[in-house]
Amino acid sequence: VSEEDGRRTYGWTWIIREDGTSDSRGARGEGDWPSTWFIENGQYCRTPVGEDGPPGCSTVYELDGIYRFSARSGDAQNLTGWSVTVGGWDAGQLLYDGETLTARNLSAMRLAQEEGNAELIDPVDFSIRRTEDGDYVVIFDGFEHTFTPDQRTSWGFESGDDDIALSNWNSSHEELDAGHSDGDYAIVFRATRDHEEVEGTNPELRAFAVVGNPTSDFSRMNDATATFEGGFAYLDLMTASFDDFDWDEDRLELRSREGVALTANFANSTVSGSIRDFAEDDGTPYDITLTMPETTFGTEGFSGNFDVSGGAVHQTTASYDASFWGPDANQVVGTMSIAGTAIDDEDPIPFVGVGWFGANQTD
Repeated sequence: VSEEDGRRTYGWTWIIREDGTSDSRGARGEGDWPSTWFIENGQYCRTPVGEDGPPGCSTVYELDGIYRFSARSGDAQNLTGWSVTVGGWDAGQLLYDGETLTARNLSAMRLAQEEGNAELIDPVDFSIRRTEDGDYVVIFDGFEHTFTPDQRTSWGFESGDDDIALSNWNSSHEELDAGHSDGDYAIVFRATRDHEEVEGTNPELRAFAVVGNPTSDFSRMNDATATFEGGFAYLDLMTASFDDFDWDEDRLELRSREGVALTANFANSTVSGSIRDFAEDDGTPYDITLTMPETTFGTEGFSGNFDVSGGAVHQTTASYDASFWGPDANQVVGTMSIAGTAIDDEDPIPFVGVGWFGANQTD
């Protein structure tokens, strides 16, 4: 639940039980307000515990999964400042409630600057939870670190002591502090760690991890076909072999804005599509298309290999590991790994990279 007070949006945790009783608490440190809820004359009514007088009743309106209440007087023409999303699904709410979220999808690479190489590695473990004090406890490749609020940056968290960093890719500190992730059912993090401090080795571990609330039941889809269009995709590419690593010369970041197009058939549990329209940071188009052949999905997600095409690359392979997220497969989000050769002035340049992609259901 959120309330806009003109300055920012504050979160509100609101749990309603089957017997109608409920508890709620605010993100600004307010206390708890237990209530009893019931339906009366087509309206949603609540009686706060300890209060006398008639219950407060409201008409409830829904649009795209967001619920709004009319004023407590029951005047349907005046909406309150409150909006409600489906409880228990928003990934940020789960973190705010103290749940430990373990990566459902993950891709990882190793960058050894002193050894002069970069390589893809098998997925490593990643989990995250939020404490009541607003700290974030992260376990990454078996190493545990607690990020405190003073370790925040504009893009995530960074700790100099343990050489570990965490980037928020589709959420913000403000949203997570407020107990939500703006309705997103999955949160994408990029985690990096230099092993030198904790294991005495130089290689840097870089990974993308997706956590949240995956779709656990597709029966509500009624064997429909759904499209997921627009969205975002990102690839973080490194030269696979080098003499002296240079972040400007040996790294390439590619972004696809609105280039994700997937179709899911819930009757036969298959998904297919493509990711295209990649571009460099300066907007220069990069000729590469990742096509996902039809593959089978389930409640555990889906994975496979892309068909890679485009004049900028050859002998390139790419894989994905993805899931549907939300009560009605509202989103598709996953990670990617890629390795191959790029052509620059007719010189072959071997590269490896990791990234992620995601899009909302559009129909």
